[in-house]
Amino acid sequence: MNCALSNEPIPPSVAAVVSPRSGRVFARPALEAHLREHGRDPITDEELALDELVEIAPAAGGAGAAVAGAGLPALLRGFTSEYDAVALQNFQLRLELEKTRRELASTLYMHDAAVRVAARVKGERDAAVAQAAQLRGA
Repeated sequence: MNCALSNEPIPPSVAAVVSPRSGRVFARPALEAHLREHGRDPITDEELALDELVEIAPAAGGAGAAVAGAGLPALLRGFTSEYDAVALQNFQLRLELEKTRRELASTLYMHDAAVRVAARVKGERDAAVAQAAQLRGA
């Protein structure tokens, strides 16, 4: 990572920070000196306080971890594990979809049956009302 203020690499022993105004990465000592003098973000020229800076945590394994993961075999392992994770997630989503489809089909079947029963009962009621009206009239 290069400091946006000095355009030099930030050594692992120096804390790196991000300005919330510009989103750029700076070496903490360089940006603190600039802020004490100017009080503004060096990129956007907006006011910026020291307590607003966001510290970037060093990568797990230190600086050598990035170099160790830069080889082709490491990249292939990374891509393979990402593909496996995506494939597993896709499989789980398909299982959930199938379960939801079955539940929906069952619910629709029960709803259709309830509508048919209600229609049949309504027809029987209408027939009984008509028959009662005929008996009253006769």
